[in-house]
Amino acid sequence: MADCMAWRRRTALAAGVTFAGPALAQNRPPPQQPVRAQQGSPAAPAQAESNQVVIGRDGWLFGAWENVRQVDLRKTREVCRYISQSVQVIQEAGIKVALCVTPMKARVYREFLPADFQFSTEADQRYGVVMEELQRSRALMIDHATQFAQLRRSQRDALFFKADIHWTPIGGAAAATELGKLVQSQGGLPAPTRPGTRLGDYISMRYERNDLVEMLPADQQRRFPFENFRVRRIVGAPQGVGLIDEDNADVVVAGNSFMQTGFGFPPSFSNQINRPVSLAVKVGRFGPYNTLLDYLRSQMFRQTRPALIVWHFLEGNMEVMPDHTGYWGSAAMSARSFSDELRRLVRRA
Repeated sequence: MADCMAWRRRTALAAGVTFAGPALAQNRPPPQQPVRAQQGSPAAPAQAESNQVVIGRDGWLFGAWENVRQVDLRKTREVCRYISQSVQVIQEAGIKVALCVTPMKARVYREFLPADFQFSTEADQRYGVVMEELQRSRALMIDHATQFAQLRRSQRDALFFKADIHWTPIGGAAAATELGKLVQSQGGLPAPTRPGTRLGDYISMRYERNDLVEMLPADQQRRFPFENFRVRRIVGAPQGVGLIDEDNADVVVAGNSFMQTGFGFPPSFSNQINRPVSLAVKVGRFGPYNTLLDYLRSQMFRQTRPALIVWHFLEGNMEVMPDHTGYWGSAAMSARSFSDELRRLVRRA
């Protein structure tokens, strides 16, 4: 899939029966070896395979690059220490930081994985290692893996789409609400000058973009239908459609396609902390390091120095340093370059 970029300070929630799907490229490295579906899986013939998609049970698809069979916890710890050091640079400049680490879809819905794509002991431990290591940063964080495991026992709505890599608006909103509660209780933010996004009742919509399906051979794609989902209506917007239309809020969410408005996190976070939220979202193969620097270089940052930055990562990012060209392509940079530029930018004001 070709890279695409959208520097989004304004991101819309699509209306009617469609949902605007983002590019996937930022979430994966180059293709890996093919991964076969489980023998006898009702979702696919026994020999179905793709070099980028894992075909699981009951119509569930997973990204093959989110490899649950082999992880490097030594590298995970190295990356987490680096992120913690970066967070401390931001905090020393007087800006608070919250970290949102989205657990892999395969972790949350592991019972649908095929038999030859199962968690190793190290992979099973990784999210816990991430939480433990990132505590060094003193950033505000929620263990969303534990949160999502609990939610699966208490509610019927899916937290991830079956045939797409992204979380549903229910999943994004749940993560945002818990992180927002923590920010409210410990964030120490100045009093807001305006209220946050107002949310109403739930409306039903249809997600008409399955990014994982698009990576399958054409003759297999028809077997994975579009899904219906629920999302909270944004009060005051026509037909429940809303914009996070803020360029000068003192809280900023910096992340990838998971942080687009339509996936529920920004409006729910704004609602929970009862203040406006600006978005620094890049859709494409850029990664969390490039995205953060681009925001710090922007006029949005120059005009309004934030009180809080929510910096978003995917669990799969937690073995990947800024210089990994396989993941970040032309957006890759040395760790030293990122650190030097980060210090220069946050101390500029």
